[in-house]
Amino acid sequence: MDDVEVLHKIAKILGVGVVKINKNRNSAVFYVSKFNDIVRVILPIFQEFPLQTTKHLDFISFSEAVRIKLNLKGTKKRISKPDLIKIKNLKANMNSGRLTIDKEQLEFLTKRVFINV
Repeated sequence: MDDVEVLHKIAKILGVGVVKINKNRNSAVFYVSKFNDIVRVILPIFQEFPLQTTKHLDFISFSEAVRIKLNLKGTKKRISKPDLIKIKNLKANMNSGRLTIDKEQLEFLTKRVFINV
């Protein structure tokens, strides 16, 4: 729970998000749920300062899901069944759901990840 102050500072500096404290688990989480805040604030941060390792692949999947939803913004259209399935598949293959990394992704990460020694 030492990081709660840091999470509150991040929320204040960014001007978006909420810090939720789970006393039962002795943890805290910073999350952003407003779609516009994700598009306007969160995505640009991680585009300018890319994540390292497979977290970058998760960001690419997340960005793709946001792009699908963003294409509907301002229209009266509902998300199509194929797009919904695509978003669900993107989500399923993020974090611990990523069972494999294909050759293209591995090459991408190899060029992207920097280790300072």
